[in-house]
Amino acid sequence: MNKPLLDARSLSLLAATSLTVMANATIAPALPGIRDAFHDTPGIVTLVGLVMTLPSLAVILTAGLWGVFIDRFGRRPAMIVGVALFGISGASGAIAVSLEQLFIGRALLGVAVGGTMTVTTALAIDLFSGAERERFSGYQGAAMSLGGILFLLAGGALSEWSWRGAFLVYLVALLILIPVVLFIRDVPKVVMAAGSAPSRMPWAFLVFQCSIAVVVMIVFYLIPVKLAFLLRDMGVDRPILAGVAVAAGTLTGVVSSLTYGRVRRSLSAAMIYAMAFSIMAVGLLLIGTATSYWQIIAGSAVQGFGIGFVMPNGMVWLMSRVPADMRGRASGFVTMAVYLGQFLSPLVAGPTTLLVGLPMTYVAAAGVMTAMAGWMAVIVVRGARPAS
Repeated sequence: MNKPLLDARSLSLLAATSLTVMANATIAPALPGIRDAFHDTPGIVTLVGLVMTLPSLAVILTAGLWGVFIDRFGRRPAMIVGVALFGISGASGAIAVSLEQLFIGRALLGVAVGGTMTVTTALAIDLFSGAERERFSGYQGAAMSLGGILFLLAGGALSEWSWRGAFLVYLVALLILIPVVLFIRDVPKVVMAAGSAPSRMPWAFLVFQCSIAVVVMIVFYLIPVKLAFLLRDMGVDRPILAGVAVAAGTLTGVVSSLTYGRVRRSLSAAMIYAMAFSIMAVGLLLIGTATSYWQIIAGSAVQGFGIGFVMPNGMVWLMSRVPADMRGRASGFVTMAVYLGQFLSPLVAGPTTLLVGLPMTYVAAAGVMTAMAGWMAVIVVRGARPAS
């Protein structure tokens, strides 16, 4: 479309996007405090990780429904409801007096995230095409990372006062709701020409992209789920320092996401995946072998730089093959995959940590990303189409 890349509507869209992927991790610095507050609860070590990742389960159950809804009824209603519910449900943890109340609020947050991420992705694809779409997808990745930096640092700072303070960060969504209401409008619906064949979802390629999203998020979420505990084992016990360590990766993710459009002009999508997975592997290896806080910072920064390419790359590659009238559903499936990975991360990390220890868990994750990079390299060399 011939329109400015950054106008009031697209800036409002970026603001809403900033709420999504790192929504769960906002309370990461508060996890040790939550564990201590409910230390008498059986299984609290596992449950405290689920406090952060429970929204992912709600996303998994509802994102597909959100996708159908926005394809049928439009983007604007879903955006308004999603952002408003995000702020209210997210902040509810600040007044929760039991783990049950925390879980209810986190589940509702997941419903909100499922709608918000699905609609922001679909609307971005609607608004732009070609090189502009690639650039704006990079901007969205940067907005996610930048939101993660601000929310994590704010959550870490407020956790110094109380673990409840981290939940107050979610109230920023109610401020973002104002430009969303003022500027977000639906694009015209795609009307199928008479006699034309019905649209078909490229299911094989969708499964390919969703599988990548699941594995990458299982690995990526080792940072917010387990890094605070690794630092505590190293003698670094301040929540704000844990927040800084996690935020280091989101900061470098901003840089790589902003350069995605330029990189995409030179490299194929499979090449970018191979590069990004290799970078993530190096960062995770640095964390797993760390002997100091600064090596943890370096490892987080390196792996964050890698994942900054992953999100926009997957979405641009997928949407280049999805019919316009099915973008909402495709966005919903990808959102489900992203949060399935987040939900599974502590469930995978827990037994792995018990088996080999926390540092070696990060080393194993580096091995997984190395294998993923090798897989992409084979696709590049063979010139294969993953959908076939």
